[in-house]
Amino acid sequence: MSGAGDADGLPLAGVRIVDLTQAWIGPFAVMLLADLGADVVKVESHNRPDVWRRWVADPFPANENAAVENSSPLFNSVNRNKRSLCLDLKTAEGLDLLRRLVGDADCVLENYTARVMSRLGLEWQELAQTNPGLVMTSWSGFGKTGPLSDYKANGTSIEALAGWDWLHRYPGGEPIVMGFYQADAICGLQMAAATLVALFHSRRTGQGQAVDGSMLEAATGYLGEVLLDAALGGEQTPVGNGDLDHAPHGVYPCAGEDRWIALAVDSDESWQRLAAVSGREDLAEPGFVRHRDRIANAEKLDEALAEWTCAEQAEHLMERLQAAGVAASVVRFTPEVMACGHLERRGWFRRIDHPDMGEHRYNGHPWRFAGLPERSDSPPPRLGEHSREVLSERLGLSDDEIDDLCERGVTGAVLT
Repeated sequence: MSGAGDADGLPLAGVRIVDLTQAWIGPFAVMLLADLGADVVKVESHNRPDVWRRWVADPFPANENAAVENSSPLFNSVNRNKRSLCLDLKTAEGLDLLRRLVGDADCVLENYTARVMSRLGLEWQELAQTNPGLVMTSWSGFGKTGPLSDYKANGTSIEALAGWDWLHRYPGGEPIVMGFYQADAICGLQMAAATLVALFHSRRTGQGQAVDGSMLEAATGYLGEVLLDAALGGEQTPVGNGDLDHAPHGVYPCAGEDRWIALAVDSDESWQRLAAVSGREDLAEPGFVRHRDRIANAEKLDEALAEWTCAEQAEHLMERLQAAGVAASVVRFTPEVMACGHLERRGWFRRIDHPDMGEHRYNGHPWRFAGLPERSDSPPPRLGEHSREVLSERLGLSDDEIDDLCERGVTGAVLT
């Protein structure tokens, strides 16, 4: 397979996945499965590709001859180790070719709105008639049932509806959008995990599964104890960087421009160690000694800590506090994360050479399997780059048949 990195010996080697996802949640979920060795064919329309292919950075990050569809940093960040097949699913032939591709697949993943697969005649119940062991994982904003099921959603709208934004603010302040659609990535992890469980069930019993996932339900579950408190009649109070159960708990200024350190103290013993590192009499006063007193005097405590930390170098202070057993961490800029020695030592960043984008560092794998190699990555595919290869290899079409499909727009590619 010219379009996929070496997967021999990996946990999902030999598993065939048809990827009908787009944007973040679905492509991220499928990429994790591809990284584990699955053979992934990403199916898009050359007339209406994955929506993330249309986002391009300014300045244009690729060579001058590159197509916009192949140059999106967003798309490329979540689509390595896949092959790209273009099919126009508005045509009967395109739908038939997709059904044939699914016929010997292990899994199909999609994150369309709830009715799309039904309108296309691609629901699991229909596909399972010829492939009873098929796993289909569908993940939409609100699931396939319920009063909100027909609505579209993304991470930002889900975070607001699930209550995250209301909690994500300073006391007395306005709700704050969390920045970059975290719910998408969290739901993507759940989508991948649910697919693996369903695949295990299929391999064990021969019975396929239709998994119906909801971003809203996944995101709501992350509120945890806040939901429990509300169910018991409690009042939820946004605390900003603070914590209702611990003090001090927050982010404090350090010497230099926009330098900060995060501190968390969860016991009287930890506080005593922090006070000893500081050497300051105002932090050793009786009103801060006991946990309940620090909670009651949290605002005064934060002011005293800030007076101390603002004269300290963040990295040096972090090292001293950590050596004393106090939870402390520098608040890093993104470039500092890129230069993190720990991530470098573990080889987390993965260098991939894209034909249009050149070589860049990509997010790595959050796992290590003892005794197993990591996948040799292939770059995110250009639109329709493997259409001819997949149609020939998987569906047995001749060159003349593929040429005819290209001429009539059933398949295609955008390479330059």
